[in-house]
Amino acid sequence: MEFVNHFLIPDKQNPNWKKGIPHSWVRKEWHIALLTIHKYITCEGRFFLVYLYHIRLLIHINGDYTLNLPYFLLKILSKMSKRV
Repeated sequence: MEFVNHFLIPDKQNPNWKKGIPHSWVRKEWHIALLTIHKYITCEGRFFLVYLYHIRLLIHINGDYTLNLPYFLLKILSKMSKRV
């Protein structure tokens, strides 16, 4: 959780991730990166909610922890295809 709290404002650290968190809880320096993830990687239109998998991508981009990016993107694509 220490990596996750790095991206959140100090008042809103250690949130409940079940329903996502508001975009306003993320530090301002990460808003553009998060918007890019929403638009181009996960193709979501709900820009006001941030989910834990968005933060995992931010952690990967920041270099704190590496993801198996092809597998992660496959999971995102399969989730999107189920909805369509």
